Amino acid sequence: MTVDDSQETAWDVLRPLTDRILRLARRLTGNDEEARDLAVMAMTRVATGWPQFEESRRKHSDPWPLLRRILVNANIDRMRARGRYEEHVANITEDLDAEYGHDPERDRISS
Repeated sequence: MTVDDSQETAWDVLRPLTDRILRLARRLTGNDEEARDLAVMAMTRVATGWPQFEESRRKHSDPWPLLRRILVNANIDRMRARGRYEEHVANITEDLDAEYGHDPERDRISS
């Protein structure tokens, strides 16, 4: 199957919006490093779901509202995953404290 040269790719649509995507990602995350990760996550979702994205984009000429929704949802997923991770670490810490006891003086890292 050959690809028609006139068809847009995900990158053709995303490239002009990259700065806008990063600005929103920074507003959502609060820092540049996490913003880049979030932007990549959202753009990857667009690329992997390109047929569905393209179909929706054809119905609405401006792709930004859909991209914004994908960014916000990706950030929610990221925060949920982080919460589960932090909860998991807290549970492990509690288990270790219960098993070995917690002594702040012993556990303090001396410089």
